[in-house]
Amino acid sequence: MMFIEEAIIGEFISKVSDSIVDISKVKIKEEIKNRNTKHQSLESQIYNIVVDVLNKVTYDEYENNQDKIFDVAEKILKGFKSGVDNKNNIKLGLSDICENIDENKCIDFMQLIYRELSKDNYSELYREIRLLQQEKEGNKTSRIERKVDEIQCEVKVTNEILNKIETNNYNSVINQSRIVRKKSRAQEYADKWNANMFLNNFDKRDENAGVNIKLNEVYLEEHLSHYIWMENDRKNPLTDLKELLTEYIEEHNDNKMLFILGQPGIGKSTLITWITVNFNDRINEILVYKFASDLGNVDWQNDRISNRILDEIGLRRNDLNGKILILDGFDEVSIESVRRKDILNSLYCDWIYDRTIDNFSLIITCRENYVQKFAMLKCKYIILQSWDEMQVKSFCSIFQKKTKNNISDGTLKNLLENKSILGIPLILYMVLALNISIDEEGSIVDVYDKIFSLEGGIYDRCIDNKSFADKHRIAETKKQIHQISREIAIWMFENNPDRAVVSKKAYKNICASVTKEFKQKDIGQDFVIGNFFELKHCEGEKGEELYFVHRSIYEYFVVETIFSSIENSMKKLSDGSQEELAANLTIYLKQGKITYTIGEYLLYKIRGLFNKLSVEKKNRFYGWWEETVAKMMEKGMFYYTNKNINYYENIISKECQCFKNIFKILRLFLTMCNVSSHAF
Repeated sequence: MMFIEEAIIGEFISKVSDSIVDISKVKIKEEIKNRNTKHQSLESQIYNIVVDVLNKVTYDEYENNQDKIFDVAEKILKGFKSGVDNKNNIKLGLSDICENIDENKCIDFMQLIYRELSKDNYSELYREIRLLQQEKEGNKTSRIERKVDEIQCEVKVTNEILNKIETNNYNSVINQSRIVRKKSRAQEYADKWNANMFLNNFDKRDENAGVNIKLNEVYLEEHLSHYIWMENDRKNPLTDLKELLTEYIEEHNDNKMLFILGQPGIGKSTLITWITVNFNDRINEILVYKFASDLGNVDWQNDRISNRILDEIGLRRNDLNGKILILDGFDEVSIESVRRKDILNSLYCDWIYDRTIDNFSLIITCRENYVQKFAMLKCKYIILQSWDEMQVKSFCSIFQKKTKNNISDGTLKNLLENKSILGIPLILYMVLALNISIDEEGSIVDVYDKIFSLEGGIYDRCIDNKSFADKHRIAETKKQIHQISREIAIWMFENNPDRAVVSKKAYKNICASVTKEFKQKDIGQDFVIGNFFELKHCEGEKGEELYFVHRSIYEYFVVETIFSSIENSMKKLSDGSQEELAANLTIYLKQGKITYTIGEYLLYKIRGLFNKLSVEKKNRFYGWWEETVAKMMEKGMFYYTNKNINYYENIISKECQCFKNIFKILRLFLTMCNVSSHAF
């Protein structure tokens, strides 16, 4: 169990000892009978939690014999009150109703206690427990920890100053403050409101310039996403997002936390831009940071994550008073799903329940499927939805008026029939801006396949709308541009997956390498014309960095590269193609991590190929993959690359990472191939 769970459970047990006088089967039975009354005492809440957990531990085996459960509840609660060893106490109690009681069964029991406490029914009890815990921390360790943090911060800054003195930079840091505060990105997000959208950002001097369109011209209030509240039915999304955000940004009655989830391209970051503009009167209180860019140095395994985050952005707890802290892109840092849940609960307990912080709101954005076990989250959460029919029609109408490009009834019909995919704002915008033909798209991958097709996709759009000395030069170089996009995505995947940027030096090297491979003149400046890359200036030695305009495009190109390298091998399914597959997979899977989104995109591409195979090949597909992996394990992940072992640095870590990635891919295939989970 995590530290925070153990601490909460410890205080729950203390609460039993301090608050309950009458622990008897009769009393427990009476309280359970009256559990549906509106205002339950803390004593009654404790009884309810223990009885519910016991029923869950036994899988409701004693549903018709609750007296047995009440007996065990009495036994365990008396053990808690008497102060005997808690684990032995739980073991003794559970042994009356369960077989094979071990350490894991005790842990399950305590985790279920924590889970029950996390429910809204017991918010009063949880709050009291959390406050008790904070008081103990304050009396015993918090002051020490704060002092240690201050000393560590002073040492860190002092070392930086000493390092700069050694390099004759003393004058530049002599007045440096003890804590360096990172600049909030609130204004950076707000500036996007009046900026041209990336596919409608033309220079007025271009001969064939299209129509410039600003975000504020098409992202109207009626285009705010509808959302699912918590565990509500997904068929009934709510439409009051503005009202909800107002509660978190303008109301000052207590501390609050909102977790915003959504698919790639659904508009999570655009929503932050909308917030910074529409609550402009509070712009000085709105602090915005990106997980990947601003919190990249945080050790996410640390139990004091709240302190680590504040250290990283240069804030103290009292700086949070009256502020709205927005952290964008929780999915963009490498953390296991279970740990993400722990981090969210830790932040909730440390900041929202902190009595020294007033009128504070925390908003965190993240993609769906990167956090599991929502029922165990303490904070409120919402899931943004694709645009509905009215929103799709509204956006199409506005876009058509702005660009003067006609959207046919047939196109609109196809958009509406596939609105679960094409109603994703980013995808809808790209489809309309590039005039992509729409059929029955089953995935965002289908749309990107069309957008980045060498025929009729974004590259041909460049030819139509840009002016060059040699107007149609791009027609000759689009294959190279496409290859450069792949190479850059893989470079990011292996070297900088969290931030997903590539340095100016690295992308120049990639351009030079591809140019040489295709025996063409330098196209280093042409590849950005596709409008799906952006350059940004960075302070210091980094100079400029290149990034895709949306993270899902980067992920698409990673998958496109991996899939293209193994496609022929999977079509053959021969012994020889196993070695070919092993060699190509190893090249791309030795450093980067297969995330949920990359895994889903790759599975979709491979499923498309799988569905075209003969029945005989479909039956052999999974076994063929298993045999390939077995060969790699037997001879080494890098054996089939025919490279000397000295060619790879840190070969052991690369071997391990490659195996973990391939194992994830195999697990993705289980359902597709109708294979039982114990097959590998």
